[in-house]
Amino acid sequence: MNRRQLFLSTTAVLTVGISGCLTDADTPQEPHCNGTAPPTIFNEDNQRYDIDVLIEKAGETVLSEEYSVDQSNGDNDQIQIDVELEAETTYSVTISLSGTEYEPQQIEVPNGGGLAITIEDREPTVDTYAACD
Repeated sequence: MNRRQLFLSTTAVLTVGISGCLTDADTPQEPHCNGTAPPTIFNEDNQRYDIDVLIEKAGETVLSEEYSVDQSNGDNDQIQIDVELEAETTYSVTISLSGTEYEPQQIEVPNGGGLAITIEDREPTVDTYAACD
């Protein structure tokens, strides 16, 4: 291969490579998340709790279960609840923690999010979290 052919093929490869990079950088990112993540229980306290979780949708029971939860020290210590919730739907969530029942909370689970039950300072809270970036 002579120098001219080498120069032309190198220029062609670089042009195609650079234009591919520029095209990828200019393309907006599509959301990669659709639906909801499983409801998750986080225990921020240094003690074990028994927690009853009642989730209702339009007056119908979606879930009614009791869980024993230890302190959450990382992702593996969280309890993921095996129930599928619909995105952009409002649920009534009632928590009973070690015998104390709390007022039902109305919460809408967003698309690409999940339901979070957090215990901190012996108080449970219900909120949502983003499941993807």
